[in-house]
Amino acid sequence: MENSQRDSKSHNATQQSVSIDISHLIKEFRGSNGTVRAIDDVDIDVHAGEFVCIVGPSGCGKTSLLNIVAGLEDPSSGSVTVNTRSDAKTKRAVVFQEQGIFPWMTVLENAAFGLEARGVPEAERQEVARLYLKKMGLARFEKSYPHELSGGMKQRVNLARAFATDAEILLMDEPFAALDEQTKLLLQESLLQIWEGTSKTVLFITHSLDEAIRLADRVLIMTARPGRIKASIPVALPRPRNVLEMQSDPEFLKLHGTIWSQLRDEVLAARGDDPVAAQPASDSNSNLPIGTV
Repeated sequence: MENSQRDSKSHNATQQSVSIDISHLIKEFRGSNGTVRAIDDVDIDVHAGEFVCIVGPSGCGKTSLLNIVAGLEDPSSGSVTVNTRSDAKTKRAVVFQEQGIFPWMTVLENAAFGLEARGVPEAERQEVARLYLKKMGLARFEKSYPHELSGGMKQRVNLARAFATDAEILLMDEPFAALDEQTKLLLQESLLQIWEGTSKTVLFITHSLDEAIRLADRVLIMTARPGRIKASIPVALPRPRNVLEMQSDPEFLKLHGTIWSQLRDEVLAARGDDPVAAQPASDSNSNLPIGTV
């Protein structure tokens, strides 16, 4: 485990090219009560093909960090460099928590939208979109409209659209947060199955420790505001992964305890609680919360 801000830029895998290089990133917001620093001197390297999850307490700057990487917000200082192949047609695709599909478009049209925006001919974009709709179990719904779909199905359309664009980097901001636990498990399984067949780099924001361990090669832990990188924890569980069965793996439980031990004080600090006063009498793993924080 790596516990320093600078150490968050190292990785135990073989030498790989860096897809996302975040250096000395600071983000401040100005309001009626003055300037608030949301992100403070963050350094992260995400390697090509790596799946990295970020967890942290509410308000620590996770979403702002992702938006900056996506190019939707500007940093106050520092830099973000996104490195992709010279022949990459699309660098980044973003999947948000809210279902960002267009209500006036069919499922097929929504899945193909990114390709349409890039000028891909209709027959070609529909072929690609159908491929990913099939992978998501939505082939028979291609002519349906969003109001005819469940929340989980809408998010599967979002994922199909993101993969259909063939972006080298996928940025995901709590895409499954609003879904029930059973649907989350199914979508996590679908996401892993598709991702494991690609070379995509993924930066994934979540509040769920279980979800982070199921999905990630590495979990980054952010502090309470202003957000810094407190720890970088490798997830050495073998792939391909079974999202349900792996929860009984002793290594899964050990990782959960390790991550929570780093995150607990930050959650309490974000709530305004005293971490020392709130220390439980026992440090047994049986007292660790399983799920979201």
